[in-house]
Amino acid sequence: FVAAQYATWLHVEAALSFGPGLIAEDLTEELPRVFRELGC
Repeated sequence: FVAAQYATWLHVEAALSFGPGLIAEDLTEELPRVFRELGC
């Protein structure tokens, strides 16, 4: 359950970073940006 919560949170952060029109294929480019913002 916790993993699903983290995945949902990461998806939302990627969508906020990308903006309108995010599709599944865009996640591979956006998730590294989200991780960088987190300092990972």
